[in-house]
Amino acid sequence: MIFVNKVRASIKKTIKDNSRIYIFLRESLMRFRVARFGWHSVSVKAWVVARQHYISRDLVLGDFGFIGRDCTIYPRVQIGRFALIAPEVSILGADHEFQKVGVPICFSGREPLPYTFIGDDVWIGMSAKIMVGTKIGNGAIIAAASVVTKDIPDFAIVAGVPAKIIGYRFDSEEERAQHLRALHKINNYGQLVRDL
Repeated sequence: MIFVNKVRASIKKTIKDNSRIYIFLRESLMRFRVARFGWHSVSVKAWVVARQHYISRDLVLGDFGFIGRDCTIYPRVQIGRFALIAPEVSILGADHEFQKVGVPICFSGREPLPYTFIGDDVWIGMSAKIMVGTKIGNGAIIAAASVVTKDIPDFAIVAGVPAKIIGYRFDSEEERAQHLRALHKINNYGQLVRDL
């Protein structure tokens, strides 16, 4: 047992000391997950925790994005770079029709789902619900357990049921523009990770 612990510690130290090994292992694991789950538009530079309720195969997830455990993501969802999706987030809705006289809801069918767009550098807190067809702007923050039913502007901070704007990230438009310009320049982990 002592030998096994020493070997584990040595492997962890080697990976921590060499970011290229870390990046190789991380991207290799994501390549496996992309192939296994059929997520052909998920970047291998992103990270999706393996344990999920349901994630549609047509999900688009940009570089350096993260999706936590137990999420539900319906079809036609596009998520930008650096997005942080906490555990138990759901992107859903626009379900069954219910206005057909004489037809039970379970047999009424569904309208085609609209597209849902989540911008770059968005943080969605735990157990938040996003209704399909909404657009969440770049840099927005959605508080935990919020329900988003309409579009959220860039850099807005929202909370509640339904979600309402409670503030904005950064004090000025210049800071917001500067932040987005800086994000567009990042193209590898070395510019992001200082301490593995």
